Amino acid sequence: MRYIGDPIAAVAAETIETAQKAVDLIDVDYEELPSVFDPEEAISKHAPIIHPKLNEYERIAVLSPRMPRDLPNVNNYHTVVLGDVSSGFESSDYIIENKYETEMISQSSHRATFLCLQRRA
Repeated sequence: MRYIGDPIAAVAAETIETAQKAVDLIDVDYEELPSVFDPEEAISKHAPIIHPKLNEYERIAVLSPRMPRDLPNVNNYHTVVLGDVSSGFESSDYIIENKYETEMISQSSHRATFLCLQRRA
């Protein structure tokens, strides 16, 4: 298992009763492996490898030229650059830096994960 909810078995049967009997016969032995619960730790060079054959997976056609090739658990990497960050910092009255996190299952970009502040005169 790589995550809570990872499918481990499947049953096909002609009746619900037969399916339930088959489910009751399933016995799974787990080998406890090192685990990582922090995303930054999971992408570090020394993290336990989650997908041993990661380089064989299909990937998006256009990978970022900044794709970190030496991080074993990173499958895709995309950098978005918009505007002149240096100029923005230079012209800012305040710079607030912090670490922000979203819930565990937030893998789509439909949520705005940015912050924009405007000074009003």
